[in-house]
Amino acid sequence: MFIEVPPEYPTCRSVMAGINGSEIPHCLYSTLLPHPDMSISDFLSFELPTQFDSLFGIERINIQGFWSKALPMCINLENVQRLQKLPIPSSAVLDSFQQEFTRLPDQHEIKSIIYNHLPSSNPAVSTRFPLWVFNYWVQVSQLRTYARGPWNRAQHWAANQHLTRFPERRRLSNEIHEALGHVAWAGNVHGFSDPEPVTSLARYLSTDWLATTQINQQLDLLRWRIRRQHTPSGKHEIVATHFFPKIIQLFQQSHSTYTAESPPSDGRYPWAVGQNLADATSTTTIVSGVFNILDSHWVSMTVDVERRTISYGDSLVSDRKTKEVAMRAVEWWIGVHITGDFVCVDLPITRQTDSVSCGVFAVNSIQHLVFPQEGLLLTHEVVTERYRWFLGALSRHNELVSFFVLFCVLPLMRTPSDHPVIDKSQTPMRVYSPSKLCL
Repeated sequence: MFIEVPPEYPTCRSVMAGINGSEIPHCLYSTLLPHPDMSISDFLSFELPTQFDSLFGIERINIQGFWSKALPMCINLENVQRLQKLPIPSSAVLDSFQQEFTRLPDQHEIKSIIYNHLPSSNPAVSTRFPLWVFNYWVQVSQLRTYARGPWNRAQHWAANQHLTRFPERRRLSNEIHEALGHVAWAGNVHGFSDPEPVTSLARYLSTDWLATTQINQQLDLLRWRIRRQHTPSGKHEIVATHFFPKIIQLFQQSHSTYTAESPPSDGRYPWAVGQNLADATSTTTIVSGVFNILDSHWVSMTVDVERRTISYGDSLVSDRKTKEVAMRAVEWWIGVHITGDFVCVDLPITRQTDSVSCGVFAVNSIQHLVFPQEGLLLTHEVVTERYRWFLGALSRHNELVSFFVLFCVLPLMRTPSDHPVIDKSQTPMRVYSPSKLCL
């Protein structure tokens, strides 16, 4: 069960949900917690309590010493300011607290919370705080772990590029710094097929391996770019990361039931794409995508019905057996829809020199196929490309947010006085259009 909070604030789980006095007072939210509309830059500078390390003194802490049946003190402004400065327990202690609390037979007799993790010399140890302070600890812990942590690392990673010898990377680093001041930290990324938290964008600004969310976002951007430019590249269909794995699954499990006339219920998407490629009136002649193999590596694949080729791009040449299985599966799939032989070839792709850049090179190989004039990435351009990807995703998000405000929110405002006053002294939100991801 979720604790009740103002509707504009993110929520988190707590074992005290439903217990009288465990909800953070509405009037204190804007003081104790960052507002969801706050920019990422402002969110990173918002004052949150520090948190003890997960392994710090956990074996010496008496979990049952955190609660009391005595009434709490009254909270005033001074005490609220104390809460912002007092370190909260580690995530491990909070987990132990929740486990112990759920086993209490007299939960509803607990009236107050004590900072039992602090040294005995600290006055807070002898102070009884309201029950909602525990929920405050949980929210702060989650904010620090799942939101502030990723954005802090992303901001520092981008800032370190100010001294790079690559001018384009420096320019994009400055744009990123500016963008973080105009995008809200909370909520989901808008405009993409996968609804993911805004925090997921922080992964672009790191050396982390790119996950399914980021790869699908970039395939979405490439797909929309093809549609907008109305060029001969319109013959391409860009599919999501689950497309080719589904074909491999059908090949291995539903080989005999998948036909051009009667596809299995879970194979309708590959069937529709195959039929579209076989349709003489269709303009689509190439289907391309990126998918994951071995749960750790991104590869690219393309089927071209005009050239009768099946292309496979692997920046590591990591597993020949997996490649052969994928090639046979796709050859079988396209053979169901189109008669004739197809030739299996390698898709041009940059060879990676690290363990994390496979996703960048896999998407780039498809991008190069669609827009050959842009060329393949060089290995030293990975960081710059991740910057472009971040700004491209952010641009798409901003476009959708701006559209929603302009056509959905403003028309609902009843009088001119309801419309927001635009402060022209403030720098307007920019919509970014990186050179390789024109939106």
